[in-house]
Amino acid sequence: LKGFAGFLVCARCSLLDQTFGTLHQFIVDWSQVDHEIFVDFDAVEIPYYENRFLWDEIRDIIAIKNLDVVVSAGPLIVIDKLNLSSCNDGIRIKSVESIKNVIDYAYHIQARSLVIMSGAKPILEKWPTAKTNLVNSLNDLCIYCLEKATNYVLYLSLEPADRDLEH
Repeated sequence: LKGFAGFLVCARCSLLDQTFGTLHQFIVDWSQVDHEIFVDFDAVEIPYYENRFLWDEIRDIIAIKNLDVVVSAGPLIVIDKLNLSSCNDGIRIKSVESIKNVIDYAYHIQARSLVIMSGAKPILEKWPTAKTNLVNSLNDLCIYCLEKATNYVLYLSLEPADRDLEH
């Protein structure tokens, strides 16, 4: 992992972007930050980390800071070329399964929300099928969230941010 961007969302809707060189440096920096700096902050947005050995450490650091967590699946979706609305069943199923892993991560670190993206925009002729596929994918993911829920249900937030990216 070469980089990490942590976004701290202020209660007054401003955005502070802190970039750390590596996950290890992020963990060191984050664990040593003065609590008083974050008085006005409600949440931290962090990406999905596939390495399960990091999950406990990330959860523990976030718990110390007492912030709500938003997990972003965006980097994974773009890098792995995932597409929840794909007309190719193999790609769509792989995408749903990959996001289920992110849901597991989000619950493990006590995140309250997960930001996902639908995938690349289909050509016009395939739009009705892609729309149906997106609805089916979201339904599968919502059911999975409910199955994994313990004392809260993870919110899924769909962002159309990657619609025009070349995957």
